[in-house]
Amino acid sequence: MQSQEFEEVLRFCFPDLSSADHARMVRQFEWWFRGGADTAICERFLKLLERAIHNDLDHWAPQARSRLALIIVLDQFSRLVFRNTARAFAQDPGA
Repeated sequence: MQSQEFEEVLRFCFPDLSSADHARMVRQFEWWFRGGADTAICERFLKLLERAIHNDLDHWAPQARSRLALIIVLDQFSRLVFRNTARAFAQDPGA
């Protein structure tokens, strides 16, 4: 396992906005919730999602931070990558 892979997922989903001004925070949330993140997720995390689908990331489950990343990959990333298909929800049991 690349121990940094799950940290990359967490940094992507929870960027450090502690020093951001209000406008930057609004742009970040709009980017995320209005579909701007979809392309970035497909480009950066599609292979990771496929690995999770094939249970290759199950070793992330025992630890809290990596488990959270696994849930995000299986639940949120699959919904974005496979939007409007049954496959978007196929990973719910694993999540």
